Amino acid sequence: MNSLSPLDQWMVLFDFAVAVAVILQMLILLGLFLAVRKALGQMQVLTQEVRDKALPALESAHSLLTDSRPKIDVILEHATKTTELARLNMAKLDDSMDDLLSRTRKQIIRTDALVTTTLDRVEQTTEIVQRTVVSPVRKIGAIVEGVTAGIEHFLGKRRSPRNGKGAGPHDDLFI
Repeated sequence: MNSLSPLDQWMVLFDFAVAVAVILQMLILLGLFLAVRKALGQMQVLTQEVRDKALPALESAHSLLTDSRPKIDVILEHATKTTELARLNMAKLDDSMDDLLSRTRKQIIRTDALVTTTLDRVEQTTEIVQRTVVSPVRKIGAIVEGVTAGIEHFLGKRRSPRNGKGAGPHDDLFI
């Protein structure tokens, strides 16, 4: 071995290091290959489980959606019609309530005017009755009382006072 030059020795050492690195790299690649192969096997098992379990469920869901689509469309159509009908009915109800409130206001105004007119007429009638009936009756009553008092005084009878008091000082002077 001493027959090799120092450069050749370095070359042998370098070749040996490269050979070890290539062998080490080959072992790492072999390990990666085995790990990928094992993972691939597990992935195939998992894929088969998905196919066995999930695909029938997806197909069932797709079939259910396909079968239910016309029914859902009908339900949505009915819901739309119901909403439109409810809007129309609410608009009619709103119009009816506005009309009812307007009529009620008018009737209240008419009733108020009628009651006011009636009260005014009752007051006028009371004044007329007061002027035409009660006042003349008081006057006639006063005349009758005066005549009665005069006759009693003329005949010499004393009149008993109506209010329970004695005759006043001016009662003797009344004719």
